[in-house]
Amino acid sequence: CDGHVIVSHHELGQRVYGVPQAISQTHYATIKRWRCKRDNGQTYEPATLAEVLEAFPRVPLNVDVKQELPNMLLSLFDVIMGHAAEDRVLLTSFSSRTLAKIRQLGYRGPIGMSQCDAALFVLGPRWLGRIVRHGASRLQIPTRYAGLDLTTRLTIAVADPYLLGDL
Repeated sequence: CDGHVIVSHHELGQRVYGVPQAISQTHYATIKRWRCKRDNGQTYEPATLAEVLEAFPRVPLNVDVKQELPNMLLSLFDVIMGHAAEDRVLLTSFSSRTLAKIRQLGYRGPIGMSQCDAALFVLGPRWLGRIVRHGASRLQIPTRYAGLDLTTRLTIAVADPYLLGDL
C-alpha cells in the first residue's frame, strides 16, 4: 500500500506466511516482518521485486501482474527501469485490462498475452491467433479456461510447432 512491489503468488499473506492480510493493503515494514519456515528449518521473509532483480541480475523473469487495485503499474515500472531490467522482465497478466494499461503506459520490455487471448491463440483458428497477439512476444497458457482443459492442446502444440505458430 506504500509503493513497494512485493513478489508474491498470492494476494494474501495467509498461505505462505500465515498472516491473513492483503499484501496490497499492508505497509512494507509490516510485510518485511512476516516469516515462512521451511521444512529444512530455514526462515524466509517476503522479497521485493528490487531485491529479486539485484539477487539475480542476469536471470530473465516472468512477472504475472495480478493486482489491479490499487494500481501499482507505475511503481512496478519504476523498479524495473531503475534496475535497467526491461529487456529481461516479461510482464504478463491473465487480465486483458491490465495488459492494455501496460501497453498504454509504453512498457518497452516483452509483454505476454491475457488469459482470454492465450485461450483464443491456442484453441482458435490460426488467423485468429495472429490478431489476438497484440504484439505479445510470449504466451502464458492457463491449464483451464471456460471449463476446457487446455493441457492436451498445449502438449500437441509443443510437439508440433506448426500448430502453435510463430510468436
